[in-house]
Amino acid sequence: MQVTWNFTYTEDIIPPRCRKPRPEKFEGKFTVEIPSLTEIEAPVAIIETDHDASPDVLGGKRCTKVRQYRWYNNQLWCDHQIDPFRDIQCEQIQPVSNGCGSSYQSLAQHQELAKRWAASRIIVNGIAHQPLKGEPRLLIMRGFLKGEYYVSIQRHFNYDTPRFKYSEFYRIDQMKQAIAECYKWVSKFERDDDKVRLSIPISYKILIPEALRLNPQADQAAADEERFQSDLQKLISNTKILFLNDSDRHRALKEAITKFTA
Repeated sequence: MQVTWNFTYTEDIIPPRCRKPRPEKFEGKFTVEIPSLTEIEAPVAIIETDHDASPDVLGGKRCTKVRQYRWYNNQLWCDHQIDPFRDIQCEQIQPVSNGCGSSYQSLAQHQELAKRWAASRIIVNGIAHQPLKGEPRLLIMRGFLKGEYYVSIQRHFNYDTPRFKYSEFYRIDQMKQAIAECYKWVSKFERDDDKVRLSIPISYKILIPEALRLNPQADQAAADEERFQSDLQKLISNTKILFLNDSDRHRALKEAITKFTA
């Protein structure tokens, strides 16, 4: 599918009988192509069933949803953006559209924006899809709320979740291990005669195991980051023992971190 962006851009032009360039605005257009694919070219790789999904309308009741993640060009794609409060359908693609850049940007900058936008879209059976931010990951959430403990499995697309280590995330093909860990937490809370609410609202059907092949790379990156944080904490603790003077400790720590991250 061809999409034409219309936009206003700025270029420095030397007017007649002038020596210095001056910014001048122009009207421009640029056409990009978005792959229009069949279900065979972009097959469903993962089917997710979520029994506690965010509503389509903000403030509505949570419901059951079945989400399909497609596999194309070594990447997972979805026809909506998944938000904690609601699912947002990907905006339908029009043949002619106004560019999203500023009128103060150059022609080349607008063209680059259009190329990046087109690279982040595909059309499958007439429906727009965008790439996922990351691969689906499972995280066991636990805590105390409204007079009772809770244990639940939640789906995340990256490791950026406060108070949890990278190693606590599970791949979606490790659902059995994640559920087993949930029951360990439930047993731990129940030993103290506490009320525990267990929630496992999601399940997966993996149709293309190859779609998870990036996980080993993500796992290694997470392990490296966790090791770095652990080593850094040890380094900080050791400097507190070795140096009583704050300025000496800060100087030694700065030198060590410089070598540590080189």
